[in-house]
Amino acid sequence: MVKVKMKKLSILILFFISVTGVYAREDIHLDVQVPKSVQAGERFEIVFSLRNASTENFKSPKFRGCKVLSGPSISRSSQLAVISGHFVRSVSENRSYILQAGKKGTVVIPSVSVSVEGKTYKSRKTTIEIISVRSEKKKQASVQFISSVPEEVRSGETFRVRYQIINGDGEDFNTGDFKNCKVLAGPSITLEREPILMNGWPIQGRIITTYTYIVQAGESGKVIIPEAKILVNNKKYKVGKSEVKIRPLNEEERMKRFLEAKKKYPTI
Repeated sequence: MVKVKMKKLSILILFFISVTGVYAREDIHLDVQVPKSVQAGERFEIVFSLRNASTENFKSPKFRGCKVLSGPSISRSSQLAVISGHFVRSVSENRSYILQAGKKGTVVIPSVSVSVEGKTYKSRKTTIEIISVRSEKKKQASVQFISSVPEEVRSGETFRVRYQIINGDGEDFNTGDFKNCKVLAGPSITLEREPILMNGWPIQGRIITTYTYIVQAGESGKVIIPEAKILVNNKKYKVGKSEVKIRPLNEEERMKRFLEAKKKYPTI
């Protein structure tokens, strides 16, 4: 009885493989993702997605009527789906930009072309409508400028320092000097939209722009995180300096770090 069941199971598996076990590849395609409209001075994201291919000859377009704040940042993703009885694998190579809208009007996002295996692929030409800032929305959203740091770190530890603008689009961001630490990277800029529900439907909520630094603490004492300044809607905002306490390593931690370094660098 067991052999009969196993035989039936094997037949079903073979049948399944014969029907769906073929991996199909989707066509190569270059597309662009943009919002239909943004407010004057608002920050927004544009993403160019190259599907089922990879390229290094991508040339950034000129974004007339907008200011490029960061980009392109490159990311890759993959998806697997069953279409008409076949496994279809889709791979995307994404290049994203953070832009700031200029004055009211229509902005044209030009077509971009890339070459893959001797063949040229083009993205569609599209437009973004820049509209006036609504006075009601200005009243509803109060701008906040804050910083976020840990209270304590270990000697030599790497950590993040974040400055955030909430409910506003800032420019001319600047800080003083970081003290008793080493700035390894930054500031990197990320844009986040927090959706809110209205009548059961998600709509755009507040916008949070984050400036992030990667910092390595000194040996002892305190890390001094400097004050930062930014301009939002022609108004200056400032967040004060803060301190991060450095906890010295004990003997066990020192030995652990030494052994890790010795393993990584055998000549030590």
